[in-house]
Amino acid sequence: KADTSSNALSCTTDLIATVAEILDAGLAPNAGEDSVSLLPALQGKQIPGQENRLVIHHSGQGIFSIRRGKWKVMFDDHGGSRRGDPRNADPIVNAADVLLFDMEKDAIEKINVAAEHPNVIKMLKKEFATILKKGRSTPGPTLPNHLDDPNVDWPQVDIFREFVPEVAVAPGQ
Repeated sequence: KADTSSNALSCTTDLIATVAEILDAGLAPNAGEDSVSLLPALQGKQIPGQENRLVIHHSGQGIFSIRRGKWKVMFDDHGGSRRGDPRNADPIVNAADVLLFDMEKDAIEKINVAAEHPNVIKMLKKEFATILKKGRSTPGPTLPNHLDDPNVDWPQVDIFREFVPEVAVAPGQ
């Protein structure tokens, strides 16, 4: 519909589920494991589960970030995201290895508020650990990944490992 917008949390990974729904084509259980159809939003409706949605981003440098509601956290213990506003190269205020932004107040990700909201960081780490263990962020069967493979070096997930042992995922959930 012309001249409308949506505040639905979305990501490019959502295109696979969206196109599949438009074409009325099902996805295999191991396809689109982090994809949610945006078709309801395109039709002016609410996306089911949107209020609890968590979106995971992964940069070319291997840095994970997580978005839930107004919060976006970036886990950067390698210094790769110590960037500023790309439009004017201003540095991030309170730059650190963990960056938390209130996207409602700071959509350009300029002010790190991690020190003021450690509980949000911990909550998002736990939720990410659950997703790591399940191998997906959407409903469906648990999928394998390299989390427990001793032959695979995956340092980007080290920041979440403290929460993985307490995560219980039922098979096929």
